[in-house]
Amino acid sequence: MKPKTKLQKYVVSLSKALPELTHKQHKWAMNNIPSYVASGRYKSMYCMECNHSWKDYGLLDLINQYVHCPNCGKKCKIMPYERNRSESAYFAILTTKKDFQIVRMFVFEKFYSYNKPPEHCISEVMQHWVRRDGVITTLSKKSNNMSVYLDQWVNHSSLEIRNVSYRYNQRNNIIPWKIYPSRKILPVLKRNGFKGFFYNIPCQVLFSHLLSNPRAETLLKTNQIPLLNYMLKDSANLDQYWPGIKIAIRNNYLIEKPSDWIDYLQLLSFFGKDLHSNKYVCPENLQKEHGYYVRLKKKKDTANRKKELQEEFEEFQSEYEKNKIKFFDLIFSNGKITVKPLTHVSEFFEISEIHSHCLYSNEYFKKQNSLLLQAVIDNNPVETIEFSLNSLTILQCQGKFNKTTKYHSEIINLVNDNIPAIAQRI
Repeated sequence: MKPKTKLQKYVVSLSKALPELTHKQHKWAMNNIPSYVASGRYKSMYCMECNHSWKDYGLLDLINQYVHCPNCGKKCKIMPYERNRSESAYFAILTTKKDFQIVRMFVFEKFYSYNKPPEHCISEVMQHWVRRDGVITTLSKKSNNMSVYLDQWVNHSSLEIRNVSYRYNQRNNIIPWKIYPSRKILPVLKRNGFKGFFYNIPCQVLFSHLLSNPRAETLLKTNQIPLLNYMLKDSANLDQYWPGIKIAIRNNYLIEKPSDWIDYLQLLSFFGKDLHSNKYVCPENLQKEHGYYVRLKKKKDTANRKKELQEEFEEFQSEYEKNKIKFFDLIFSNGKITVKPLTHVSEFFEISEIHSHCLYSNEYFKKQNSLLLQAVIDNNPVETIEFSLNSLTILQCQGKFNKTTKYHSEIINLVNDNIPAIAQRI
């Protein structure tokens, strides 16, 4: 796509002046990207890096573990026997040009064949240009949109401005495996708290917020990293409770579970507690206090409105159905776990009773930009998921007493695998 705006044209012209990978950078990628594979067969090990084979019966039970080849010394991942294999990983180079912070994304691909030296290629697939005001302009190679993979790159294509889409946004948020150690960083980013760490946040996203959002700068400088990650997914909830966050910062109180903490403040507000008091804002045991106020609110609700609940369900149901009915037919399953949306307000109450959490008392059914899902096994609720319709990410996924279960990772993976299905209905 041809650049249309003045900014896009300027970025494209600057991009042409960026240098190719140096020999030093190429060598670093070869030594640091985890692409070395060792395979075992018939009680022997075979290094696909140097074709050396040796016997070591003890290694055969360590599939997916790492071992050093006794011949070439490479760190090899032990895999089931394969004659051909390919590995790929992303790495980034951070540099600057004019007033832009640039994140250059490269994909390193390595191809292994039995009894042959491995072949490799390195291709630059994306460039993220972050202006001093935080605006991001991205150049990328073309990708195969017919593929199930978001990053099936067309290697012979050129870096260009691309049309924005769901798949485009997902590709742009790829987090590199490694970052080249020699970095050029804008002085303003260092001033705003950047010290070289990204905390599992895409590089350009963190840079953009540090340049445009003073709150992100504050959270980073005060080491409130969980809250920073939460803010990048859903900043609306933080606006109302920013005074409480400042109190927590002044008292050196680390908010480790932001979603639970914000729910807890909502409960405090309901009971008229002083949200400017560090006694309430900085509880020693958040889970205990959160549970106490949930039970208190539930007891109060059921005592006052037990007979009116059914009427209340119907009152809220029409608005809830109007906003979320397009998601009601979504059902995901891996054979054991089934994930489906909450289709009636009464389900919010029932699950709150079962799991002892604030799903109903904090009126999650009124959240316009959240989709509430439940994971069930044999029709028994296991965990409840809050999914952001703005950022297409999971905000929280918890079971009874706001704790995770042994199925937590499977549930997260099941929802993430079906994000495209959710996106189609937005």
